[in-house]
Amino acid sequence: AAFQELERGASARMAALRGAREMTLPLFASTLTTCVVFLPILLVDGIAGELFRDLVLAITITLLASLGVAVTVVPLLVSRALGGEVHRARARKERWIDRLPSRYEAALGWALQRPRRVLGLSALLFVGSLALVPILGKDFLPKSDVGEIRLELTAAPGTSIERMRAAVDEVETLLHDAVPEATVITADYGASEGFAALFGATANRGTMRIKLPPVAERDRHQKVIEEAIAARLRDEVAGLDVRISGFSLSGSSGDVSVKLFDDDLDELRTWGERLRDELGGLDGVREARFSMMQGSPQLALDYDRERMRLLGISPAQVASAVAIFYQGETATFYREDGDEHLVRVRMPRELRGDLDLLRYLPIPLPQPEGASGLAGLTQGSTFLPLSAV
Repeated sequence: AAFQELERGASARMAALRGAREMTLPLFASTLTTCVVFLPILLVDGIAGELFRDLVLAITITLLASLGVAVTVVPLLVSRALGGEVHRARARKERWIDRLPSRYEAALGWALQRPRRVLGLSALLFVGSLALVPILGKDFLPKSDVGEIRLELTAAPGTSIERMRAAVDEVETLLHDAVPEATVITADYGASEGFAALFGATANRGTMRIKLPPVAERDRHQKVIEEAIAARLRDEVAGLDVRISGFSLSGSSGDVSVKLFDDDLDELRTWGERLRDELGGLDGVREARFSMMQGSPQLALDYDRERMRLLGISPAQVASAVAIFYQGETATFYREDGDEHLVRVRMPRELRGDLDLLRYLPIPLPQPEGASGLAGLTQGSTFLPLSAV
């Protein structure tokens, strides 16, 4: 607005003043509109109000301060700039820009009068650009160097946590040799409890992360390091499926994804494994995987729900007893040298696979006096075997 007033012949001071008057109302409207969006949050009670109150105040005060600067300080600086050396330098630049159309017209006339020279120069530039093809990348989404490599480890279903720990230690030793640039190598494996259990972690699966120094501090690109890791682990690690996963913008887990659909899961598994083997034998294909994982060994319990109802036992009680049989339960803890250690009590490993022992797992009766009349129970029984339910 100030420049428009200046072009109409007004002085620098009057141009700044009129421009400020013209923009004051729009500035007030836009600023107050934004403040109205945030100010109602000040009326929110509870933890949400405590979390966002300071943020709302900071945003509102900043907007009002910027409004004050826009209607006071900015017009002052504009009046100084329009009347000083800055304005004269800008005027010289604008005059140079105004001469561009005439210069372009002259260059265009020269080119039209010499078509052979223009076509020859264009052909020369095109041939010269072809020489750059071998050194240019050809990926639509080139491999990024984020400074972190993630390895997904998968052992056979049913693998114990001790065997998984030994396999992870072996992989970690190989990684230290294959990636001397690594600054930190971390490993996470085994089943998780609590919120982490929602992500399906099991004893036969794990994740390792390799932290690399900045690109300027190492000689090898992340992609080269990943290729070296893949070659080393493929030759020296047996019985463990190791996959190198990286950052992907496409949303898929690899460069090429093939999706199979079928109502028969057995047929789908057969064709998926066959396709994986066929693709894995092609040149240039690495880490061909089939996403349908083999299920872990499991034991299914068939409850007699009518009998459980008569005994006053809930399925949760039975499930809890079986879980303690296999996974154990934290009984207590002790402190030693300032460190706290949990004590977990569970059945010895050599007895966990004994199904006969599981059948006699004692289940507590919540109402022993009401269960004495049922078959197989004696007067005063407080526990009954798992096979009885």
